Amino acid sequence: MRALVGVILYAAAGLIGYLVAPLAGLVIFVVLPVFYALTSAGLHQVPLPPDRASPPTSGR
Repeated sequence: MRALVGVILYAAAGLIGYLVAPLAGLVIFVVLPVFYALTSAGLHQVPLPPDRASPPTSGR
């Protein structure tokens, strides 16, 4: 699935670069490998900080 999305995004970048603006296509071509390198091991969810508005819970 990831490879198919990559192919589609590269094709879209080529079309955008050709039809709309070469710089936009170039930016996409540069950003995609960086994104795939950063996410090659998967995305890990960062835990959210506790809500400061809620009262602390007692251990009873």
